[in-house]
Amino acid sequence: MPKKTNKVEPLWQWPGTKKSLELEEWWFEDCPDDELEHCLAYEYGRHIHKVVWDYQQDKRLKFKYGGNDIRENGIWYSYINLYECSEEPVCSEEPVDQFGIAAPSGFPEKPFQTVDRSKLDKEKFQRSLPVRISPYDSTKRLKGNFAVQINWAYSNKLILAGVKKWLEKCDRPKPKKVQGLGPGRTARSKLKKLGVYRLIKFFENVDTAMEYVENESIKHLPFALPNKWDEAKKEVETQIQELNFQSGFWHPELELLPKEYFRTTPYWDAYFKALSRVSSQERP
Repeated sequence: MPKKTNKVEPLWQWPGTKKSLELEEWWFEDCPDDELEHCLAYEYGRHIHKVVWDYQQDKRLKFKYGGNDIRENGIWYSYINLYECSEEPVCSEEPVDQFGIAAPSGFPEKPFQTVDRSKLDKEKFQRSLPVRISPYDSTKRLKGNFAVQINWAYSNKLILAGVKKWLEKCDRPKPKKVQGLGPGRTARSKLKKLGVYRLIKFFENVDTAMEYVENESIKHLPFALPNKWDEAKKEVETQIQELNFQSGFWHPELELLPKEYFRTTPYWDAYFKALSRVSSQERP
């Protein structure tokens, strides 16, 4: 019999073992408009430890739970509740939004634009919505009772527009023209900044990254000025750190997050052992 071990396997981290950078890892201008939101969530999800961990664990179990495939048409879904944090680590008791990701086969190693997205539900898990409405108790099937989750970052006008859009979709014929946020432009901008972050991370500094794009790539520079690259990198770093914090995930093999962010872990034994080890090292 194989010997049992409590060793925690290392968590996959972008870019994995890649020695070169694929175009699809940083260039997202060719992504179709109707896939931008999913592309943004998928690509950010590759940097979120809980998402990667959960996918790896489900894949190890062949995506089966109780004998049933937990995927939908071969697509793995996951989400993280997002809370409003006025002063970390103190956050609101109720979530104000969600980070949802749909992952076809190939996650997290492969970029979104290289995986098979033919079965992707493009309306599921849109990342940024002013209001989310869902059945209050789906088991009782009370059609008149719904739970409404409002993202207060949006104006009253946009929140009302979100409710109106939901009503039209559920109970009334779709209008010929639906007005909304036009999230494509925002998503494409965020993806461009994520691409810049990855170029800098892979080549270790802005100058080398810019030189690579100018000399080795057929694409133009995402930003012409180096300071814009630095700003994009900081913005993406903050977003990744926030999502990792909000997920409440901790992995003993990672030293990327401050220990005060470690709130939960699938590996409690390893978690407490690691904390004890850190505590003993900190004692004078």
